[in-house]
Amino acid sequence: MSGTLEAGAGAPPAAPGQSPPTLVSSPTVSGTAQMGKTLTGGQGSWSGSGGISFSYQWLRCDSGGASCEAIGGATATTYVPVSADGGSTLRFAVTAANKNGSSTAASAPTSAVVAPPTATAPPSIGGTAQQGQTLSATPGSWTGTQPISYAYQWQRCDSAGASCSDLSGATQSSFTPGSADVGHALRVRVTASNSVGTGTAISAPTAAVAAVAATSPTDTTPPTVAFTAPADNPPGGYTALAGTVTLSASASDNVAVASVSFYFGSELITTDTTAPYSTNYDTSKWPSGQTSTIKAIAKDAAGNQSSDLIYVRIASSSATSTTISPSSLPGGTVGASYSQQLSASGPSPPYSFTLSAGALPSGLSLSSSGLLSGTPSASGSFSFNVAALSSSVTAATQAYTLSVAGSSSPTSGTKLTWAPPALSNPITITAPSGGGIMTLDNTKDYVIKLGSVSRALEITGGHNRVIIGGQITAVPDTTERDGWALELDGGDPSGITHVEGVDFPQSGDAITIRTKQTVQLENIRVDDNHAYQDNFSYAHPDVIQTWDSNVIRIDHFTGYTDYQGFTWLRSGTSATFPSNVTCLHCNIRALTPQPGSVARWPNGTAWDSAKPMMSSGVWHVGATTVFDEEDCWMTTGWWDAGYRKKLDDSIGGHGSPDGAPYYQPPYYLKGLDGALYTSPNPVGSSSAGTTSVPLDLGRRQGDYMVWRDSWLANSRWNWGIPPGGDFVPSGFAGTNYSSPGYK
Repeated sequence: MSGTLEAGAGAPPAAPGQSPPTLVSSPTVSGTAQMGKTLTGGQGSWSGSGGISFSYQWLRCDSGGASCEAIGGATATTYVPVSADGGSTLRFAVTAANKNGSSTAASAPTSAVVAPPTATAPPSIGGTAQQGQTLSATPGSWTGTQPISYAYQWQRCDSAGASCSDLSGATQSSFTPGSADVGHALRVRVTASNSVGTGTAISAPTAAVAAVAATSPTDTTPPTVAFTAPADNPPGGYTALAGTVTLSASASDNVAVASVSFYFGSELITTDTTAPYSTNYDTSKWPSGQTSTIKAIAKDAAGNQSSDLIYVRIASSSATSTTISPSSLPGGTVGASYSQQLSASGPSPPYSFTLSAGALPSGLSLSSSGLLSGTPSASGSFSFNVAALSSSVTAATQAYTLSVAGSSSPTSGTKLTWAPPALSNPITITAPSGGGIMTLDNTKDYVIKLGSVSRALEITGGHNRVIIGGQITAVPDTTERDGWALELDGGDPSGITHVEGVDFPQSGDAITIRTKQTVQLENIRVDDNHAYQDNFSYAHPDVIQTWDSNVIRIDHFTGYTDYQGFTWLRSGTSATFPSNVTCLHCNIRALTPQPGSVARWPNGTAWDSAKPMMSSGVWHVGATTVFDEEDCWMTTGWWDAGYRKKLDDSIGGHGSPDGAPYYQPPYYLKGLDGALYTSPNPVGSSSAGTTSVPLDLGRRQGDYMVWRDSWLANSRWNWGIPPGGDFVPSGFAGTNYSSPGYK
């Protein structure tokens, strides 16, 4: 029985007064449409002549009450839904009959029958029943009201799969047998749950778990190999090769040598599997003077290998040299598309190209086919070398200098990390062009217009203070020896000082912070930070200097200094160091070969997880980093073998023996990944740590304390100039500055 049921269906027309029963009110269904709950059908009301008899049929329909089918055996006025009814609707059909015929009508459909999960196929286990091999369970097939969730419990049984008990903690869909499971079968019990109830099913047992098969000892001994021809003459120098040469090597192994491969540079010449191991190679395709290496690599069956290498130079050849064109590059402009094709000519084509030294302007890339292209994003002069490769061996190099001009209106840039504070009824004021002291009300917010200021400017007081764009020039002199260009003082400690897009053409101390406010410095450029007459007996100029500060946030900062860079200090015993310094995308560059620092911590002050130094993308210039024994400076000067400033007696006269490690109290540089990086003791390569350990700052060498660059790099401080040039290029900050916006 299917389709829509109506009164009188299936009865032939009857003569007047001889009608079959007529439906007065439709059948009904009462009860809850849920598996295991009883439903009761009402036959409705009927009219008709003679005695009327009734028969009943329960129908299973789709979720919309259509496509109904009779349920076998369900012919009583009551019905208890079974699992097969889950998700279906039910209807109660009534057939009324008298001597004149019959009529059938059905109730409205019930709601969809809800049913607890019932397994129609048991769970199964995949994988190999062996110690150490992971087994995976699938839940099997289930009917019932969705959604259905599944929980797993693995069981250990005897070898026949009987006498099973739960394994503690083994409640995931996968399980890896251990030694205690060897000799036992395993099975999994799955409990399925939905909004109505739960159901349980158990898989068939696995085979008894096998033990790990015994393995033979692993061969970890590499073979030995050595060139027998040509001779390494002189040892460690270049061996001359000409024409066709024979390469041969001897090799041995504790088991057996599988092969010996011969290379010229990265070019594989041949692989020989039979002793004596040798091959011939024609060097005439390389020009005279070409340098490279020959290498013999011996391998055994276990994959162990070792090699021997000789540096070689082509002594004489008929081949001509390789040249790269063009010999110079046209200039580019920030924000403008750039494209230049490089080519190579010589005896050994085809050639591929790679950057062999220096760095390309930010935004440009060099393809292996020699196309230099992109859109420069930083101005400046960029020097780099390009190599032409043949068979992965360098055939020629060409030095280039590419000049990138700034855009005419520097309005582009990377979005900044910290936006200015929200201001309430701000007061806009203009800074005096001749500098001086601006005293503000601690209860009010201010927007300060700089324009071009020709002397030192001090701002004290205020709630929130915002400076965007402008220029401050403060030339150190005998009366203003430090040339403090911008001093941020006082103010409501709950407020924020936001300084963005300001250029400092000349200064002594470019920015001095004497405020408990949170200070945000973004897109700041310091072009020339120096002492009066470059005489450091007058003053020690800093790019940024703090005296009793709190939270400092720096994003995109470029500073040129002939002395110190970032110096975090306090003034007096009651003052405090910054509680938190975050320094992102900063680079400090030395103007002259003077001692200078990237960051300075005063003696005895521990930076820890409560007062972290956060840094990312920080670069500084110099050949070697030196720490003095009391102040912990990271220098930007040219400290090398030819120029090292002797530490004075007040700093260097502690009598540490040469080569002895020097330890300071615990210091940390905290990376953006949250790891606390500390210098290990004593090798110098960094590692992450969470405990307080002394820093091995370096090795004392006479009167010098030499710091290890590898620790700096791993602490997110990089040596040199950022690959794309200054983070704040010349001309970007200043009176024409336009903010790039915020993240």
